[in-house]
Amino acid sequence: MKLSLASKPILIVEDNPVIRKSIRDMLYSLNADTITEADNGVAAINAMAKTTFEIVLCDYNLGPGKNGQQVLEEARHRKLIDYRSIFILISSEQSTSAVLGAMDSKPDEYLTKPFNAQQLISRLSRHFARRDYLGGIEKAMAKGDLAQAIRQCDALLERGDVKMRLHLLKMRAELAIAAGDFESARRIYLEVLQHRDLPWARLGLGIIDLQNNNIEQAIAGFQSLVAENPMLMEGYDWLTRAYEALDRHQEVEQVLQQALELSPQSILRQKKFAETADKNGNLEAAEKAYKAALKLGKHSVHRSCSDYAGLAKLYAKTNAGEEALKTLNEMRQEYANQPEAELRAATLEADLFRAQGDDEAAQQALDKALDLCGRLGSKAPRELQLEVARSCF
Repeated sequence: MKLSLASKPILIVEDNPVIRKSIRDMLYSLNADTITEADNGVAAINAMAKTTFEIVLCDYNLGPGKNGQQVLEEARHRKLIDYRSIFILISSEQSTSAVLGAMDSKPDEYLTKPFNAQQLISRLSRHFARRDYLGGIEKAMAKGDLAQAIRQCDALLERGDVKMRLHLLKMRAELAIAAGDFESARRIYLEVLQHRDLPWARLGLGIIDLQNNNIEQAIAGFQSLVAENPMLMEGYDWLTRAYEALDRHQEVEQVLQQALELSPQSILRQKKFAETADKNGNLEAAEKAYKAALKLGKHSVHRSCSDYAGLAKLYAKTNAGEEALKTLNEMRQEYANQPEAELRAATLEADLFRAQGDDEAAQQALDKALDLCGRLGSKAPRELQLEVARSCF
């Protein structure tokens, strides 16, 4: 039966009007009659805030502003899409870093330009078939009802659908981990690995080892996994967590560096690398990563004034007081009228002015920080409250 998109709300996010029209015509051939268009990332987010779209076709490169990866990250963060939606990321980029960056955000489907109507139909048909088959499980998961999701998954496994068996086993193991039933998850992964050496099953075993505090065993598993599957970005993230559990910060830095060499567009990894390199005394690498996080953060839902504060602190460590003050001024401009940003700036300025021998300016900055901290109360991040306390002494 031919796929019909009648009555399904669809969003096309593409900055090129010619390509937008081409995609629209493909959708019209499938009886689409509810199409919204956006030519940039901000317009896309605004559209999704007003309407729940069943299909979002989003280009990766959208000109100045948010890219497609950042649109997807924000849509997920703000819960503008749900388990019923299909988000297809479209890209003409062929480089490893661009492709990994796009896939890192885990879109439902991925299309490479140029593509034709048949390729689009194939992706949509595959996803709708999967959604219809797994809808009960995903609906229960969206509600946080793990028990119901597990029952639904077990019921489908009992049907013996060969084509969907591996996908169902993967879901069932992940549900078991989420429910804290590590033994059931381990049995599933080992069963899968008896027949096929699948990276996701090996990753699952490593996660279970980490959760059970078998950290050295988890590290060995993750190391082997990323060595044989260097494009599996999740492997690096879990290996990082395992090293963190043992406070092995040098290894954390090394693993994050490897991951960023492959996929440098991940703002969260850049932040973590900056903080880790800073902690390890690798200030040059930390400065580069802080700057990368600030650049990526201009259009990301994960942007934070703490990134500016981190860079300013780094400059303070190297006695580059003027650079630190300049960075704090940039933070004030980016986060105007935001109390947390002002509190971070005032706290750091108290230390900077004191180091420069300007006790009067230092006291004024500290008084301002104390006033802001009092007004923010429990809303101030704990680590920032501790910094204010340290400045007092």
